Amino acid sequence: MANEISLREIIQDAWRNKIWIALVIICAMFIAGGYSYMQPSIFESTSIVSLVPSEKDAKTSDLSSAKEQVKSKFTTSKIINGLKLDPTKYTIDSLMNNISVESLPNSSYISIKVKGTDNQVTTDIANLLAFSTGSNIEILKHLSKQTEQKAKLEEVKSSMQIVESELNEVSKLIQVTPQILNTKKALADDTYLVNGKQLGALQLSNEEINPVYLSLQSRQADATVQKSKLNSEEASLNEDIQSHKKTIAELEQQSINGKPYDFNYVMITPAIVPAVPIGPAKLITTVLGGAIALLLALFFLVIRAYWIRNQTSN
Repeated sequence: MANEISLREIIQDAWRNKIWIALVIICAMFIAGGYSYMQPSIFESTSIVSLVPSEKDAKTSDLSSAKEQVKSKFTTSKIINGLKLDPTKYTIDSLMNNISVESLPNSSYISIKVKGTDNQVTTDIANLLAFSTGSNIEILKHLSKQTEQKAKLEEVKSSMQIVESELNEVSKLIQVTPQILNTKKALADDTYLVNGKQLGALQLSNEEINPVYLSLQSRQADATVQKSKLNSEEASLNEDIQSHKKTIAELEQQSINGKPYDFNYVMITPAIVPAVPIGPAKLITTVLGGAIALLLALFFLVIRAYWIRNQTSN
């Protein structure tokens, strides 16, 4: 118990050495502040990719997959090549570490944040990532629409085969079905006309339109109208499919070139060049350096007092 050191003794010892402690704190703050001021400024650029209002009720799987693609090595490599960045300064791993993607669960947007020492480069990277992400979402949407229309086209073709089979069958039946029915009746068989007289072999001939023929004509007309509608629908679907193919090819090409594109399903909020850096926190670093120096000085005083007390007791 004789070797115990009281708090009062530590405070008294610190007060006696306050000048040295102050000098140590000042030196530590100067070193920490100088180090932080020597570090390059860190800027952060943020771009936002969001679904258009009409697409907000759609599944969020498009955004989920797009979110994973943002930080993929393929996308990062495309960014480096697209912006022609210095590969010795901007590697795939270093760039991936400076990219963060944020989105709330079931939200209709994702924010892409890029950190770096060059505010213009970080802005270009954030915008190109947003554009690339928007292109990927657009491509997925167009592929989905194209798949749906191809399925409809197959249904139309199947219906067309049925209608054409119906037309062929009706055409064959029309060829063998008489249009006019001729009926003959002997006058001798009609009691009203005979009246007891001998009319011999006189006959009445009657012609009327064959109802079966009329029914076949009606079926043929309905099938022809249906075939015309199916042809128009098939042509429209083929046109839409080709339009989606063209749009997908343009999106892929524009994504490689990094040129703006008028999106249909997403909206891009581009990043602006940041003027104020987010780091390093020079003031906090300076104050933290002083606080660490104070703690180390107090720890040194405790160790020294304890060592002196041991020497005195021995």
